[in-house]
Amino acid sequence: MEFMEKILIVDDDKWIAKMLIDKLDSNQYIVRHSENGQLAFKELETFIPDIVILDIMMPVMNGYEFLEKFRNTAAFTTIPVLILSSKGKEQDIIKGFEYGADNYIIKPCSPSIMITHIKHTLELRQKLTGLNPLSGLPGNNIISKYTNDLLTKNKNFYFCYIDLDNFKVYNDYYGFDKGDKVILFTADCLKKIFGANKNNFIGHIGGDDFVLILQAENFEKQLQTFIKEFDDGIKQFYNPIDIRNCGITAVGRDGIKRKYDLVSLSIGVVPSINYKFHSLFEISDVAVMVKKKAKSIKGSNYYIDQRKNNEYENIKTKLTDIKILLNEQQYSIRIIKHLLTPFNFNIIDIPNQTEFLNTYIKSEPDAVIIDLPTTELIDNIKKIRDYEQKVVLPKSYILAVCEQITQTDVIEIIKAGADNIIAKPIRAEAVVNKIKEIIKTRQYKNLEKEV
Repeated sequence: MEFMEKILIVDDDKWIAKMLIDKLDSNQYIVRHSENGQLAFKELETFIPDIVILDIMMPVMNGYEFLEKFRNTAAFTTIPVLILSSKGKEQDIIKGFEYGADNYIIKPCSPSIMITHIKHTLELRQKLTGLNPLSGLPGNNIISKYTNDLLTKNKNFYFCYIDLDNFKVYNDYYGFDKGDKVILFTADCLKKIFGANKNNFIGHIGGDDFVLILQAENFEKQLQTFIKEFDDGIKQFYNPIDIRNCGITAVGRDGIKRKYDLVSLSIGVVPSINYKFHSLFEISDVAVMVKKKAKSIKGSNYYIDQRKNNEYENIKTKLTDIKILLNEQQYSIRIIKHLLTPFNFNIIDIPNQTEFLNTYIKSEPDAVIIDLPTTELIDNIKKIRDYEQKVVLPKSYILAVCEQITQTDVIEIIKAGADNIIAKPIRAEAVVNKIKEIIKTRQYKNLEKEV
């Protein structure tokens, strides 16, 4: 399928703009028009194009002024700009390229030639920025764009998240050159089995993670063929002894020496028809968990998620019920409370320090945020961990908020049982990132139970 490429035309000549809009395929392109550079920047607040068609001679803000500002904006540095201008002297063309243009077309120009230039520029950009440098397969940006386009068009598809088991150990044991060859072999297998069908999409997230997006109902046969092709071919990357032993004995990244099986495939399959997904982010969250289910089964295999959307929605609803206990005596924790409000957490305050442990016992929170002087902070963390050990409770996530602490204090706080530390002054970004850790932890546990 084709992506819906977005084009911004910046030209005060309404006739030329209309001509281009009429000629551009509305099924392939989304086109917006601004009559000068100033209006174009207003448009860019809500519309990020894949390419800009730019005139030079315009009122208010001309093409050179627009291009200079555009190229100095970090978000737009990789977006190609095609100048379409009647200024055709050598110095004009040179100046256009010096300001950051990717192409320069002199008016008048036939619509067909113009559209050819647009297509060529977009294809070149995709080749330069959108492909994984090792495998040559579409990378994250294209994966995201393709998936979101399918969702927008309400297409049914099967999202397959592919991971190589035991690859990291293989990489350490045999070396990165051999590891790269395994990655390339995997990409070649995917292309061989799935590449002929234009409705199949193959992407490379990075490292040993790949994505397959399939639309055919008989996809299971294809997956089985792919697994056989991979399992038969992976042996060529091992020495005879390791093949005979069906694996290698090596020290893993956990520091423990053990036997590791040959590199194999784990594929988590998520049918889009079972869910009401809105973005690649939502699909990925589910796919990661389904892939983990596949990973729990020995050898190369795939696992298809059979849950329906209402089950998934129930899981997400549960996440909003996370209980967070605030243990503080200073104003700054009020800021944290304010930051947590949009997450709809169940926020529990402690009336006074003498009631700290009783409040904790009664509430059994998922997380505790403590903002106290170092000695009291460490003491309260120890109380929590001691109590959890005595009654065999699941560990709460403990976030310590600290000010002017030494390295020794940090070590003692972590030893006492804190999961993380935030230094003052408190930044919203830091707090939200820590809270996301809580969300992810609970989410993964719940998803794993349901899969």
